[in-house]
Amino acid sequence: MSNFFPHWKSLSLLAALALSLGCSATKFVPTEYVEGLVTLDGVPIADATVTFQPLEPGQGCAGVGVSDSSGVYRLTTLSNIDGLKPKHGAGVLPGAYQVAVEKVELAPEVQAKIDAGESVAYSEAALKRIFPKRFADPEKSGLVVDVVPGNNDIPLVISSK
Repeated sequence: MSNFFPHWKSLSLLAALALSLGCSATKFVPTEYVEGLVTLDGVPIADATVTFQPLEPGQGCAGVGVSDSSGVYRLTTLSNIDGLKPKHGAGVLPGAYQVAVEKVELAPEVQAKIDAGESVAYSEAALKRIFPKRFADPEKSGLVVDVVPGNNDIPLVISSK
């Protein structure tokens, strides 16, 4: 009986380990890496929010990224696809996407009040859009891009005119 107990203990430990690995394993969908430079009138723009919205229904999830200090954005996928989770920072599924690019700043007088710790109610008039308003809506921006398997370098060249 003493020989049986160590084997039983080992088998129980292996079974528990296998169950815990099986239960915690998450299925990830393969996504493609997407980055690019955001420019407005040839100038790189930091802190711009970039959104890729699938052109076709059922294609997958939207991706979003914010440009860094040099104007480079990197997409990440936001939500689940049929219970599967995209890897954070991995990009989006291959396919065609409508693109939105937006950066909004508060009017200087409103920002000064906020910086001073005042409670401020502000309206759309207190906002300064860096990009023309149509670029905030992926369906109106006119920007359509294709994401292909592999790494994607997709510059977003925007004119204020």
